[in-house]
Amino acid sequence: MKEKYNHLRKLLRIKEFQGKTVIWWIAAILLLLAAVLAWQLVSRKTQEQKAAPQKETEIKVSSPAANLGPYSGLSNEAKKKILAKVTKKEGDEVVFTADGVKVIYLIRNDVFNVAISKGSFEEKKKVVEDWFKSFGLTQADLCRLSIRFAAAREVKFPLSNIDSAPTGCRVEVNR
Repeated sequence: MKEKYNHLRKLLRIKEFQGKTVIWWIAAILLLLAAVLAWQLVSRKTQEQKAAPQKETEIKVSSPAANLGPYSGLSNEAKKKILAKVTKKEGDEVVFTADGVKVIYLIRNDVFNVAISKGSFEEKKKVVEDWFKSFGLTQADLCRLSIRFAAAREVKFPLSNIDSAPTGCRVEVNR
């Protein structure tokens, strides 16, 4: 009779052990599911960040310095004349080129990016500013337009925030 109870005790221990094993398996599966869901959530967020336009350091030209003179009052008309060269509805379009200089209009952002690839940075910046002024704009008007200057490393490095804006404009940097 004692053997029957021993055998019964062994069976109960095995079932108890098997019960714990089942609990451990369930816990492991739940932990694995939680890890997979967390990974999917993180990968979805990174995909959304890649898809969304990344916010870069924004250089905001707040206003002209006092000595730049008055606004012409023609900034809207002049901008329309400049943008008459834009034929696309999306993307970027080159609106002016000169030796070592390109003015690229970013349609979506409504920004003029000026790329200076060779020559003197200050001279090329003046060429571009004079081109904008040829539409009837004043130096003060240039501060109102979203114009950003960039230069190749061999032209001017490092480029300061003040260099990135039209001459004489006050600059605020937002990060």
